[in-house]
Amino acid sequence: MQKIVLALLLAVVSGSAMAEWVQVGESANQTYYVDPATSRQHSNAVKMWILFDFQEPKNLGSDAYLSLKVEDEFDCLNERRRTLYGSFYSGRMGHGDNFFTNSKASDWAPVTPEGVTRALWDFACKKTRR
Repeated sequence: MQKIVLALLLAVVSGSAMAEWVQVGESANQTYYVDPATSRQHSNAVKMWILFDFQEPKNLGSDAYLSLKVEDEFDCLNERRRTLYGSFYSGRMGHGDNFFTNSKASDWAPVTPEGVTRALWDFACKKTRR
């Protein structure tokens, strides 16, 4: 009986630890989501996890991926962003094999007036602009 209760408790805890992805936008070939629970603000910068889910496989060397999870940092004051960490997955919605991980931060890049990066920057920086 105790094993059953423990198993149920672990299932509930692990289920609540899973990301609650919220769709922020989509284009012809991808849908992108954020996990608001991971949003962390420090001064004028916000870090958060983003999931890109692709309709068709993309190639990375000899491997193909259908989703990509990244931790991005958004500079809300200077309208720029950079990727801190990224993982490529063979399946949709961050599932399947994780066959490549990059933990080298990219350079800061300006946020474009329209498109994916603008929608993500708007979502991340909405709290800092009040």
